[in-house]
Amino acid sequence: MMSDVIAFVEPPARTGEERLPDGRLLGWAEWGPPGGTPVLLSPGAATSRHLGFGAEAVADLGLRLISLDRPGLGTSSPAKGRTFAAFAEDIGVFADRMRLGRPALVGNSQGAPFALACAAAGVIGALAVVSGADEVADPRFADVLPPELRRLVDLAVTDPEAAAANFAGFTPQAMWDMVMDNSPACDLAVYQEESFAAAYRRALQEAFVQGGEGYARDTVLAMGRWEIDFSSIKVPVDVWY
Repeated sequence: MMSDVIAFVEPPARTGEERLPDGRLLGWAEWGPPGGTPVLLSPGAATSRHLGFGAEAVADLGLRLISLDRPGLGTSSPAKGRTFAAFAEDIGVFADRMRLGRPALVGNSQGAPFALACAAAGVIGALAVVSGADEVADPRFADVLPPELRRLVDLAVTDPEAAAANFAGFTPQAMWDMVMDNSPACDLAVYQEESFAAAYRRALQEAFVQGGEGYARDTVLAMGRWEIDFSSIKVPVDVWY
């Protein structure tokens, strides 16, 4: 059973960087046939373009899975003060330059709000949210968050710069330890399998190659109020948990 899971963790078939109009680079990696139907991936927290999914499946289905480094992570240039809307604008430009049309997009974990922003901006044609992060700063969560998480959420809302400074101190090892210490046994069975662990650690190392600022900005955005107009989303959205 476990070998069936790990078989889908494979290095990218191709990698590259696309230059955006302001001169920044947007890093990408892809699996599947180059001429396949494009599906973008907005990956989880502190991981790079390297960690994709379903390599055998996308090839069989004729899909071209393209995973993206968000600004400041991996090979993507930093973008000071970036927002969800700015990320969506980047994806629209990337899709145009790569001649992808309005591709489908998968948003995983902390990548979910960035993906939802793309749907709200109309730059993608469909969205799948997979184990997506919640908008924990929504007042409806106030009474159910653990105290330390509640403190960090409040800081992200009231003093984003201070929150970013706190998160910028994270390292690949610190992220690994946090995930290993807080995951249930069913997840650890995958995370700690030798092949997956090697791929996950590589993705963490790549994500932090420019330091912790990219992860910090991602986390401040994800922990704050998203201010995404969900009523403007006119494309199909599937939610997977």
